[in-house]
Amino acid sequence: MKIGSNRPAAWLAALSFGLGAACSLSVPSEDELFGASGAGGKQATAGSSAGGKAGTEPSDQGGEPATNGGSDTAPGGAGATPLGGQPAIEPGAGGQAGEPGVVVLPPAVLFLHYTFDDVSELIAEDVTGNELHGTLAGTSLPTGELGKIGGALKMNGSLKQYVQLPDDVLDEKPAVSVASWIKLGQALAWDRLFDFNSGESNWFYFSPTGWNANEMTFGTRVAARTPSALAPEIMLSETVSIDKWHHVVVVFAKPFLRYYLDGKLKSEISNMSFDSAALGKTNQNWIGRSVYAPDPYLTGSVDDFRMYAGALTDEEITELYDM
Repeated sequence: MKIGSNRPAAWLAALSFGLGAACSLSVPSEDELFGASGAGGKQATAGSSAGGKAGTEPSDQGGEPATNGGSDTAPGGAGATPLGGQPAIEPGAGGQAGEPGVVVLPPAVLFLHYTFDDVSELIAEDVTGNELHGTLAGTSLPTGELGKIGGALKMNGSLKQYVQLPDDVLDEKPAVSVASWIKLGQALAWDRLFDFNSGESNWFYFSPTGWNANEMTFGTRVAARTPSALAPEIMLSETVSIDKWHHVVVVFAKPFLRYYLDGKLKSEISNMSFDSAALGKTNQNWIGRSVYAPDPYLTGSVDDFRMYAGALTDEEITELYDM
């Protein structure tokens, strides 16, 4: 299977309006970090001291329950290896596909691709031909700039800039992979690269600067829930660094939830209780915005945003990173 696609020849030159500043290291108060809703206070900034009560976490959400600590594992587990769009075979108790204990994941099929090479029409064009175009939004609209591959979309969180994807991008997709280049201008706690949701009890998101409740520190977070289930979450003790392009991939394919950074597996959960199709018809599918109103909008640039039905393999992820 060919996972790349030819990019349009034209891309928008850099239009800089200077996000500029590296993240603040100011220390928020306990009320700001540990309030029940997070509303009304200053945004917590990555790198800040979290000297609050043990067992609590700064509010992402106006009431999201404290996580169960997750069950993410260190890299080095059973990685998917087949090439050419074949199903990913994950060894379990058995050793061959079809044997007990072996999970066969669906192959990845590209269904949405935003190159951001040209945003002059105020849309993020889907170049797959599926016409799943995104809409630029904000108090002023995001702009184009020189990206990792051609053009990129530059967003200023203070102007509440984001991209609205079409409804139902996860519907009837029991496995999904999201891949994108990102360059953070600031690292603000609970920012989002993406958040696909239909409200505060039904979501799937990636936060480059989330919160690790186990270690009481800021760190990358990947999570999903439905109204009936809060799944284990990936919570790391490191964030995605600012002012540098990084390649992010999230694979949500039951029973796995995987996070890759710059072509390498960073963390994996292997006991997800539901799949991506369980989120159903999501109508708030965003790049750069969270379902929770107190959370900051993303400040930074995004390039080559892709969504696949199915599970990208390790080799396919490496190919995307090396493009």
